[in-house]
Amino acid sequence: MSVIFLTALVVGVAYVIGLPHYWSKSPALTFLLVVLGNYLLLNIVFHYWRALWLGPGHPPERALVRQVVSVCKKCVAPRPPRAHHCSVCGRCVLKMDHHCPWINNCVGHLNHRHFFLYMVYMVLGCLFVMAFGFEIMWEELFAGPAGGEASRFDQTSDIFNCEAKSLYPTRQRLR
Repeated sequence: MSVIFLTALVVGVAYVIGLPHYWSKSPALTFLLVVLGNYLLLNIVFHYWRALWLGPGHPPERALVRQVVSVCKKCVAPRPPRAHHCSVCGRCVLKMDHHCPWINNCVGHLNHRHFFLYMVYMVLGCLFVMAFGFEIMWEELFAGPAGGEASRFDQTSDIFNCEAKSLYPTRQRLR
């Protein structure tokens, strides 16, 4: 659930802050950013969903295993090559990579591709948000918008300074 919440939070911030900012600059650029951002988001959601719900692959339980390397000490079942026992899931997993807490599933033979592509698209999505959010951050924190107005950061810091001064008034000496 935390992955879904964090992804939705980043997308929400991008839509609420980024879209109006870039729309005021260039509607064509905004359209391109929306198409590219939604393409990345669609791939992130699709590959996350596939890695989450597609099982990692388990050795057959009731069938004859042709190639047996050893017997799993925890399952007491024949274990094919490159299969490992997951202590979290309590089962042997074919070509186990690791147990991922983000998808709450093992990454193995059947879902490794989707997990890898989920990671690739998530990194690309983070780079996309950082690249196009840097300009907004720079304008808001340091440069200020065009036209000589104070940035929101300056206005906010002025508000906090006024409140701090009212909380701690200076003492005048009595003469």
